[in-house]
Amino acid sequence: MAKLYISDLHLGHKNAIMHDNRPFADLDEMHSSIIANWNDVVKEEDEVYILGDFAWKKSVANKILPQLKGNKFLVRGNHDKINDDIRACFVWIKNYSVITDGETELVLSHYPVTDYLWTRSK
Repeated sequence: MAKLYISDLHLGHKNAIMHDNRPFADLDEMHSSIIANWNDVVKEEDEVYILGDFAWKKSVANKILPQLKGNKFLVRGNHDKINDDIRACFVWIKNYSVITDGETELVLSHYPVTDYLWTRSK
């Protein structure tokens, strides 16, 4: 089992193609590519931590989430809108989390956490 991390997929966000200089002609191509690439890498038993901005639209998240392998965890970003169908696809959904990956403690957040480690060490 591997722990994998990703953020800012912006599924359903047409302008992300232009703003992020993504190599896709349209959303269908972007979604198909992301699903295929995800499932080529992720195994069913893997843990995938999504650090925010998974999908621009709930309807797109509802359609794509069930197609993605792995046990998914969502750290909410400013564009993540949650409904019951989306919630059912995640092990948990949180605003931030602290996890251990091997011997490393990680702070998972969509937003910069500039002072977290300094304050935790005191």
